[in-house]
Amino acid sequence: SQRIPKRSAKSIHSIQSTGGFIQVEIMMRAVALFIAVFLVGACDAFNPSSTTTTTAVRSSLTCLSAAVTAKTRPKLNKATGEWEKAEGDDGEYPYGAFGTLLRHGPSPFVSRVTNPAQYEQFVLSYMDGANVDRAEATGNIDAKMNNELDWMYQKIEEKKGRPK
Repeated sequence: SQRIPKRSAKSIHSIQSTGGFIQVEIMMRAVALFIAVFLVGACDAFNPSSTTTTTAVRSSLTCLSAAVTAKTRPKLNKATGEWEKAEGDDGEYPYGAFGTLLRHGPSPFVSRVTNPAQYEQFVLSYMDGANVDRAEATGNIDAKMNNELDWMYQKIEEKKGRPK
């Protein structure tokens, strides 16, 4: 009869741990793939329609470099104390609530979903104060809600001439 070589406990343990590591890595890749597929599929679920989305994307891309005009500048209603969008402002955000979650995290996402009226007031107020369009104001409000100190640091650097 042939003798089976004895393996030390150390070598058996390393084989088992290596096999376990490979299984964990495969599981993590599968979960990451599932999440990626889910996120790509869910992105369109939050958009009202493809026509509106295409129009919103085009308008947000053209508005990014455009100066804010009197037609799109919000006004403060002194009777109610709330900001009102201008007649030339379509009121559409450059990206939906899910875009906020992907770009800036859960804090601005929760605020945007649970209290959309207050979120709109923040955006309109920022549009007027900083003299920017809706797309830039939305991004700044989201960034500020996510991490106010980093947002303030970025604004200070922009005043020094650093890029946005």
